[in-house]
Amino acid sequence: MSKKILSLVISVCLLLSVASSLTVTAEDNVPQEETNISSFYEKRKFPTKKVNLISNDFAVENVGASGTCGENVSWSLSSAGNLTISGSGYMYDYSAEAGEFAPWIESYESIKSITIKSGVQSIGDQAFAYCINLTSVSIAPTVEYIGAYAFESCESLTSLLLPTGVMYIGDFAFMGTGIKSLNIPLSVVYIGSGITAYCPSLKKIIVNSDNTYYEALSNCLIDKETNYIIAACEGSTFPEGDVNTNTYSIDSFAFAGVSSLTSLNIPANILKISEGAFIDCVNISSITVDSSSKYFYASNNTLIEKNSKYVVLGCKNSTIPNDGSIFIIKGYAFYNCDLPSDFTIPRSVNQIGEAAFYGCSNLYVYSLRDNITKIGAYAFDGTKNYNTPDDWEDGVLYIGKYAVAVKDNFSLEYCKIKEGTTLMADSLFAGQVQLKAASFPESLESISDFAFSACVSLEKIEFSPLINTIGEGSFAACISLTSVILPEFLVNIKTGAFSLCTSLSEVVIPKNLQTISEYAFFHCPSLNRVTVKSSNVKIGEYALGYNIDEESFEIVANPSFIIVCPLICTATTYASQNKFTTERLPKEVKDPLYINAKYNTMPNIPANTDVNTFKLSYFEKYGVVIKSITKDGKELDNKDIIGTGCVIETTNGKYYTAIINGDTDGNGKIDATDYLRLKKAFLGELVLEGVFITASDTNDDGTINSTDYLQIKNYFLGKYDLYS
Repeated sequence: MSKKILSLVISVCLLLSVASSLTVTAEDNVPQEETNISSFYEKRKFPTKKVNLISNDFAVENVGASGTCGENVSWSLSSAGNLTISGSGYMYDYSAEAGEFAPWIESYESIKSITIKSGVQSIGDQAFAYCINLTSVSIAPTVEYIGAYAFESCESLTSLLLPTGVMYIGDFAFMGTGIKSLNIPLSVVYIGSGITAYCPSLKKIIVNSDNTYYEALSNCLIDKETNYIIAACEGSTFPEGDVNTNTYSIDSFAFAGVSSLTSLNIPANILKISEGAFIDCVNISSITVDSSSKYFYASNNTLIEKNSKYVVLGCKNSTIPNDGSIFIIKGYAFYNCDLPSDFTIPRSVNQIGEAAFYGCSNLYVYSLRDNITKIGAYAFDGTKNYNTPDDWEDGVLYIGKYAVAVKDNFSLEYCKIKEGTTLMADSLFAGQVQLKAASFPESLESISDFAFSACVSLEKIEFSPLINTIGEGSFAACISLTSVILPEFLVNIKTGAFSLCTSLSEVVIPKNLQTISEYAFFHCPSLNRVTVKSSNVKIGEYALGYNIDEESFEIVANPSFIIVCPLICTATTYASQNKFTTERLPKEVKDPLYINAKYNTMPNIPANTDVNTFKLSYFEKYGVVIKSITKDGKELDNKDIIGTGCVIETTNGKYYTAIINGDTDGNGKIDATDYLRLKKAFLGELVLEGVFITASDTNDDGTINSTDYLQIKNYFLGKYDLYS
């Protein structure tokens, strides 16, 4: 599996689950009354000190070095290449994605054997990853925890005896090893995803018959509670059963890299197949489904879910039905498939999942229909489009109106999505640490999920006013972002959109916003005050005012957090429920009879105001009588509408020019004509003069731009009030 894809999976999980994963509850499918796993988590929660390779305390230059790899755990590497871990308690966890490596990383190729002595209770995440010459491991029975990717790519390791006391095995723990068999002990209560992925020599999976949580059937590792097949090997077949009894589901990465699969026949007792379940099974050439299956069917070697009609899996001989029935291609469906050059994506498809066509080197997509609403990360990386220079612009790959990828060596500090783009692929710029600013065209209506997550240098975002949705984790962990000006017509801020933006200190919620989803601004410790202009915004759990305590790692409320909002507002309910302080947002009132004495104008007369109504209002408010109201020298009747440019004369000899906000043609009404005139003015196709310039600047910011004509458009569509 590509490290690029794997890194994405890790990042997504970290960004969305950082808060909820800190505390273990009974909902984690681990019965507390039967095991001590809960207390085990509590003991292990905090000793996760991170180690950086460049630290002088931990850098290893020669075999024969030693040091610490846990609070009370030490290591030594002999000249013969034996790495010994000793002491008591838990090893540190490591993360290559975060630049945090085990202290023996510089000598990992010299490690031939590992001995973990009694007293050590865990093997840290990525602790022994890429020890490619490792041939033997001895693990003491005191080890309770084997971390994620612990032995990743230890390709020379052909056997591994798990200790009798191990309870937890992390995601991809044995991925890419040379082990020939895997025996799960009685003590194991949790196993992560993909633990046997890309193990070409693995032909036997065994589980202790008395294990409460897992069993082995047909060389598949199965979660007893959920009946999910979570791991498989070269010798695996599907467990027996029928469409009504003994049904099973297949977890993501369960069959990852199993090369012995050449034909795939899905039996009737398989009810669900997760994305990536058969990733990199590149030798599959045919796909069929048992005719009695209630859940799936196959069409031209394409596996399709019956109810939703989404494509689950394809192979090099697949053809997707072009009858209008297929709307979704799920993630990893054609990952690394040797598809023919004439393979086509049906015009009915409107969603393409993560890495759906990753590595399909013969595939060239000439166009995608305008109905695409979602493109997953890396969906077209490695295709012929990816290797066609003419499809790139400023380091971004475009297929028609869609921005689908960035170059591996993308190094720009400023990204500008080109005009006409309507959709970005998920995670498009994720992790671009050099990126400082981004801007978007008016054609783009949403920011995709995780689009700029972990862009740690990002300081400036120039939203177009037409953007209505900011996706999941879009700007998560953008730690240099201090303030954001949210687009005026924004409707939704999705889960974790600005989570972990630790420098963010200024946010104004626009009045059209409908939803701030859970964790949207979670752990933004500099954000002590948020202005909410929307009266009916729905605010999700931990969306505002919650951080992670640096010492306890618990979720805690910010005691200084203030919500500034209207007196009657849903935000006050959120504040009350979470015991936050509220301040009243000053009511913005535009006096329709306001006079600008400097320019002798009346700039705030509402649209559709007739002469008689205006005269009565003005007299009642000021006691001044209007003598006449004229347009082009002709006096208006009482029922006529006052338009921009009309001259108002009072009996005391004063003259004022009327300005109706948004009325660009002088008829006193606001309609599509005004919208089109203002847009032409913005594009330089029409010249506005005098008071018509003022009338066109609907938001009073001193310039005529896209915000102004979008405000007008939404006004005559009934979605925006220019006069509140």
